[in-house]
Amino acid sequence: MSRSSLRPAARPAARPAARVIARTIAGALAGLLAGSLLVGAGPATAGPATAAPAPVPPAVSSARWLSGQLEQHRIRNVEFDFADWGLTIDTYWAMVATGTRPERAARVIETVSDHAREYVSFDGDFFTGPVAKLLLARRVAGLTRTVDEPRLNLRAQLVSQIQPNGRISDTGDVDFSTVLTQSLSVLALVRTGGRVPQQVVDYLVRQQCGPGWFREQLGRRCDVVRDEPYVDSTALAVQALVAARRAGADVPGSVRRAADWLQSVQRRNGSFRSSGGSGLVNSNTTGLAAQAYGAVGLTGPAAKAGEWVATLQLTEQRAGGAVDDLGAIAYDRPTLREARDDGITDGTRDLWRRSTPQAQFALRPVPFTALSAE
Repeated sequence: MSRSSLRPAARPAARPAARVIARTIAGALAGLLAGSLLVGAGPATAGPATAAPAPVPPAVSSARWLSGQLEQHRIRNVEFDFADWGLTIDTYWAMVATGTRPERAARVIETVSDHAREYVSFDGDFFTGPVAKLLLARRVAGLTRTVDEPRLNLRAQLVSQIQPNGRISDTGDVDFSTVLTQSLSVLALVRTGGRVPQQVVDYLVRQQCGPGWFREQLGRRCDVVRDEPYVDSTALAVQALVAARRAGADVPGSVRRAADWLQSVQRRNGSFRSSGGSGLVNSNTTGLAAQAYGAVGLTGPAAKAGEWVATLQLTEQRAGGAVDDLGAIAYDRPTLREARDDGITDGTRDLWRRSTPQAQFALRPVPFTALSAE
């Protein structure tokens, strides 16, 4: 995922794009070890050593940092001063995947649900990404598909947006739906109702190119000359198609080809570029690819991705001037170096809040097919 795509447009100046950065969470690596030895008062006799605190796994450390970023159970965009409900859900997923502060996590999803219409619609138009994302988040929380106040059946709303060709589109004059929103919709429909309409699955499959990758934008059949590979789309599509296949949909060979392609573009150090062979090497794309590996049981490549992402996490040893933000995960190496020198500032905090929950997929690769707070 490109760095610029992590920065939202100011609200309410522009209609919110249906960005799904449906992104969470990844496999336990070696923990941070903190220990202390208390010395007795006698000049020659040492007192009994206290037991070292239990190591904190990196994924838990990042989820705790994210939890600390919540204000009134929501993430508020520092730069543009608005409640970012999509990013709040990402934070919720990170907390669920690691079992971090479950009572606070429950309050988070309740708060988002209380602002459902504000999040999923604008001026009477409904957006596929937010509808699907909140529907899936409520299922992860063990809540119903219907938001009570104001009453809104999220699943029924999503189904009403299915076009005859299987595309799930926004209802407004401008359609912001993408491969990411189509994939998230498949996941939400499967997890809240079992079988997903075959035409919806077929439309997603048509976005896959011959080598196995998925493009970013929706359209007719993929064109390997005109379109370009997009790792984020491929990783989320893998999870959606795994879910659809388990629910009885026909998914002929798409999952294996996509997973094979992901392995072919993973760099030796475990990281990924946002667009396959091009684009920026970053923790977000790497985290989402690791989560896709988790969905298909590729534990080795997932662990390698986690090892690389762990090198971008702020720890006591590498925090420098960002010592107050231990656990946060940088988007890339330049972001980490900047924080070590200057700390995480109001101008950069939003980027860290966006990169951390998605990168955490690499530290604990729990796929959306299995994520649950129940």
